[in-house]
Amino acid sequence: MRHRRTRREAGSAMLIAVMMLVLMGLMGISAIDTASEDQAIAGLGNRSRSAFHAAEAGGAHARRLVAQADSRSDTPVLPTTALGDSAMYARYQTQPTYQADPAPPGGGPAIAYVEDAGPAAGMNLANPRFVKTIWQINVVGQSPENAGGLWGQRASTARVEIRQAKTLSAGY
Repeated sequence: MRHRRTRREAGSAMLIAVMMLVLMGLMGISAIDTASEDQAIAGLGNRSRSAFHAAEAGGAHARRLVAQADSRSDTPVLPTTALGDSAMYARYQTQPTYQADPAPPGGGPAIAYVEDAGPAAGMNLANPRFVKTIWQINVVGQSPENAGGLWGQRASTARVEIRQAKTLSAGY
């Protein structure tokens, strides 16, 4: 009798061991899937930040262009510019870039005079009169793209809108 009982228990132990292996395999597959999704989400966040920082760099460049403007009728042109060293982005097919917004809100140029903000304080004692002017700057930044990579990373885009004040000696 004892011999038969031991054989039956040995079979159930094997069944339990196989079930545990299957369960552990499913848990491993689930963990790999979760890690893969987390990495893809982190990549999206990184590309979004990269696009925003590229747009901010373009905004700083555009502010320098506005600072060099001599009159309200000047329309500074922001060139499309790649950031960083191409070797730095070797695994990507592109580098982060910024450019003037091709379709700014309200239309018109991406960098434009908007309005006068009034006389410049303490600078209007004699002719010529100085005035503060407000300029609108619209820039688009784009992150690197790696369409042929493991997750087919597409580029992210970020738009930045800036208001810049500049004092001009053009009077009213």
